[in-house]
Amino acid sequence: MLSDIEITKIENFCNDEQTFNAVKKVVLAMLYDDGVITSAPKAKVTNGAFNQIAGAYQNSRAISNDELGQQLRGLYEGAHLLESGFAKLKTIKKEVKGEESPYNEAV
Repeated sequence: MLSDIEITKIENFCNDEQTFNAVKKVVLAMLYDDGVITSAPKAKVTNGAFNQIAGAYQNSRAISNDELGQQLRGLYEGAHLLESGFAKLKTIKKEVKGEESPYNEAV
């Protein structure tokens, strides 16, 4: 699955909280902040439903409730999978191997 060097790199990445959070912010910006990345604290949560329907109306396009629901479900699933992936990164650790005894324990 992952080589030892890959696991070490992931551990180092996750141990650097500032880098981890910066990368997470950039990756999730499209979903949560309409792709805008700033150093300012988040002022509001983006309303995905409102943005979907507002964009359709501004472009004179009718959008059905089913289509809106499908788009919102896709947006949620994407965000959920990315958040789960970042959480999974934090669990990847090298296996701690015990030191071998210099004595023959079979004797």
